[in-house]
Amino acid sequence: MATIDEVLAKVLETTDLARQSVEDSTETLATTKEMQTQAQQALDENETLLSEHDAKEDAHNALTILIKDELRAYTEQVSGGRRTIIRNDKDDPNVMYVVPKFNLEDIDASLGTGVHPAFIVGGAVKNEILIGAYAASKVNNRPVSMAHKTPWTSINLDTAIAQARACGAGFHVMTNAEWMAVALMCWKNDWNPRGNTNWGRSHTNKDEVGTLWSDTRVPGDTADGIASVLTGSGPASWNHDGTSMGIADLVGNVWEWTPGLRSVDGEVQIIANNDAALATCDLGASGADWKAILASDGSLVAPGTSDTVKIDHTAKNTTPCYPKFSTTVTNTPAEADPWYKYQGYRDFGAVESAFTVPAIMKVLGIAPIDDKLEGHMWTFNTGERCPVRGGAWYDGAYAGLAAL
Repeated sequence: MATIDEVLAKVLETTDLARQSVEDSTETLATTKEMQTQAQQALDENETLLSEHDAKEDAHNALTILIKDELRAYTEQVSGGRRTIIRNDKDDPNVMYVVPKFNLEDIDASLGTGVHPAFIVGGAVKNEILIGAYAASKVNNRPVSMAHKTPWTSINLDTAIAQARACGAGFHVMTNAEWMAVALMCWKNDWNPRGNTNWGRSHTNKDEVGTLWSDTRVPGDTADGIASVLTGSGPASWNHDGTSMGIADLVGNVWEWTPGLRSVDGEVQIIANNDAALATCDLGASGADWKAILASDGSLVAPGTSDTVKIDHTAKNTTPCYPKFSTTVTNTPAEADPWYKYQGYRDFGAVESAFTVPAIMKVLGIAPIDDKLEGHMWTFNTGERCPVRGGAWYDGAYAGLAAL
């Protein structure tokens, strides 16, 4: 095939040929027409050459795109559309699970009506959200969702948020609203995922094991040290829906940050809907997007408003001592105080029957619908407290989708 320079040279040659045929008055009309025909043929040849060049260049570009999207196409095909691939700013692939939009009433009447807040971002309703199929690991100094990687741990919340946002538009740490959208799907469908809750294995089914990050350890070895497993290395029963295409390791293994929920001196505060997923949302301690929950009807109000939902404790410096919901904070055990204790999530709030839990607290996993979702809730009601969920390899029965 001719190069661009050769094509241009042919154009100039053809133009000169046509000009000469017109200017030479001694040539016969037949000769002039013959030369014009030759010129036109040369021009047609030039157009053909240019078209062939453009077509090959387009094919080359299409091939480049095809190579990048091949993994995505394959992932979507084998998962029946339940998984897809999204690439970050480093061009690293992230395996994502597609969660279709659903309404609260489709889960349970006690939750209210309308679209689950996880699907409302910046006032816009999304038809789906994408959740990392695997806990974040560190690749190219970015959090990625990939199988058989060491989970990225020992990272504070602010750094985790910044690292996720650095991956590109739309990337963010899985929010509390998103976590609970998945947890409520599990609740509705009677999915009860297990996980690494006993040093590399399930505490309820010890034949279920994952691949420990260290080759020197074996599942069940409770010696001092980390016993987390590689992402997605456990059986399908460790995925949220019990299939090989579900979201892995939500129960146990490592605690996971879930921004968009916190308590400040015991007052429960949230970011409205799923706005915590926005890159512009200020999730900092003094961020203006935080709202408190009015205990009477669940409406969102400014922090510090009277009669908002708060976390109190049944006692201080005595046992038993459990967290409870209230509109006031009376007992504030010190962080070093062993009596702050914890409460089974399924029992949380039952210690004070006079308190009526607003529906939004059930929607966001602050309070249980019933006793199906497993896990314990640990609380302090002093200072700013940000949530981690799911439990870790050492938590046993205390881990679960509701662990907080």
